[in-house]
Amino acid sequence: MSKRTFIGDCYSKTIILSKQDIEAGAKALGDTNPIHFDSDAAIKAGYPGIIASGAHTSGLCGGVLTQKFQDSGTFMGLDCSYRFHKAVAADDALTISWKTKRLEPKKSLQGYIAVFSGKMTNSQGELLISARMKVLLRDD
Repeated sequence: MSKRTFIGDCYSKTIILSKQDIEAGAKALGDTNPIHFDSDAAIKAGYPGIIASGAHTSGLCGGVLTQKFQDSGTFMGLDCSYRFHKAVAADDALTISWKTKRLEPKKSLQGYIAVFSGKMTNSQGELLISARMKVLLRDD
């Protein structure tokens, strides 16, 4: 059995969410809050314009790890948590990054339990989301 990540390894991706991406994400998730569709409603709520939903942005964060490990055996989520620090605005460069914090062999599951810490920052370097994910990594 081989390890596919090592403690300290980092994975990152930069994306830009357009207004259309934010609207489509909220619609796909069934989130009808007008701050994801209507600029006037978002401004009235104290935002500079429409903002992405938490379910959308957390899904994008987790997707970075899924993409990294998708072709190398089992990648099974066991536990995850997200903390939202600031709103995610449209048309900003968002960097999602993850770091391997712990890696332990788990013979009973025929793999490794990996714990990652993650974050999303905007183009100004402000922390938008912090995250933690625990997964099972297994060679198939």
